[in-house]
Amino acid sequence: MQQGDFWTCSAYAFAQVLTRLLRLAHNIAVSEKELVAMVKTFTECWDGPEMADLIEAWNASNQYGRSIWIEDVDKVTRVSVTLGVRTLDFRALFMHCLQFQGWAVAMVEYSTRTGGYSLNEVETHVVAASGAFPNRPAVIAANSWGAKDPLVAITRATFVRALLVSIDTLEVRNGQGDPIPTPAVSDFYTSLLQADLPRTPFNLELRCIECSSFMKVTYYQSQLSRATWQDNAQYATKNFDEYVADGCCAFCIEHINDAEKHDARPLRLATISSLRCIECGQGGFGSDLAIRHYRTMLSREDFVREYTGVLEDYLVDGHIGLCLRHAHLAKEHEVFVQIPNSLAELRCIHCGRGGKNSGVQTYPYKCTLSRDDWMEDYYGVFEEFLMDGYCALCPKHNLELNLQAPLHGIVFGGESSAPAQQHRSPDDEATLP
Repeated sequence: MQQGDFWTCSAYAFAQVLTRLLRLAHNIAVSEKELVAMVKTFTECWDGPEMADLIEAWNASNQYGRSIWIEDVDKVTRVSVTLGVRTLDFRALFMHCLQFQGWAVAMVEYSTRTGGYSLNEVETHVVAASGAFPNRPAVIAANSWGAKDPLVAITRATFVRALLVSIDTLEVRNGQGDPIPTPAVSDFYTSLLQADLPRTPFNLELRCIECSSFMKVTYYQSQLSRATWQDNAQYATKNFDEYVADGCCAFCIEHINDAEKHDARPLRLATISSLRCIECGQGGFGSDLAIRHYRTMLSREDFVREYTGVLEDYLVDGHIGLCLRHAHLAKEHEVFVQIPNSLAELRCIHCGRGGKNSGVQTYPYKCTLSRDDWMEDYYGVFEEFLMDGYCALCPKHNLELNLQAPLHGIVFGGESSAPAQQHRSPDDEATLP
């Protein structure tokens, strides 16, 4: 499927989901390409409409005595269908894709970055969910960009919204236009709806061992067996299957520090690279969200007292993580920021590469951006990107950017290059002011 230069991603995702739904539920095979053409004819899909608006327009075209007739691939029967939708959060979408692996019937909107650090350079794209990764919390979706990225992975960090599509009404007619009985719901579809979900660390419904809560629990490796559970007085009155499954147990936020008491260990080894953003909780193990890491003065005791969440997800070896959107809040979490000593140590304002002790050379330019401009439109710590009216570009973007455009407030011309000697404090590290 190739949408080309048109903003018709919703139409292509809709066609893929409806084609899959008709085949899965009623063994009716229709052409995706023909369905896309019909969606373009009967709905205003050219400007990237909301998913719900497109489905509403489709249903409206099947009312008031009119019908959109879809031929099957053999040109023997035609069907007219109206659809229902249900909004899914990310966890519900992941569970649906895990259950209908390869046959999911949900449209998903996710965010894509087009480059740069500007907040305005974020777009969304609509795709047809297909399945789920069995080993990490991410959804697989079928794209509409032709040979480019035919499958995309959607994580909680990039997820925006999702709609589960179902059939409300279905009318079937033969080649002569006579109504014929609606095909029964297929056994395959019924079996998928009734199948038990595989139990994984990402979809277990376990209670906190300490307080029996389901709310905001985190899963740990457990050495508890059914025999040891029944022999232990503190567990004997509880149902083993509600607390332990597949070598996992759970703890809520309030009792996360009691894991060692129950001989439980994290599901994976905590590392700096797997840190979540301490401000919003996004990122972490299995996520593709960019997280910047900082040394911090926060102790384990400070974290338990002032923050919520699993300590190992947010504080590892004296480091915390911040996503690009919240990196400017670094000083609120007692971090050490490597403030540049000279203009040559500034990060690239376009991509964030470079910086102190990075080994990446950047080229300084006069810049008109103020601190207020930065806080409103950019990610990252101001002091890492701008100094004394200068910003910097890495070698790649120094060559690629149009030097005549006023991008990022850069002043081009005779005074574009910065003075060779421009130094700050000799200290290697300093806390933010």
